[in-house]
Amino acid sequence: MKLMVITGGPGVGKSTLINVLEKQGYFVLMEETGRIIQEQMQTDGEGLPWKNKIYCY
Repeated sequence: MKLMVITGGPGVGKSTLINVLEKQGYFVLMEETGRIIQEQMQTDGEGLPWKNKIYCY
């Protein structure tokens, strides 16, 4: 089994590449930070690093 880590700066296409790979049948394990931030933004939650310093680390 080969493992790949996809890294890069903002806006370079990481999510697009991951979505294409997943559609082609590859198993994709997404990192959770982005999902948590999106969820907290939608619910105006306090679990955002710029709102609550405890979530910075």
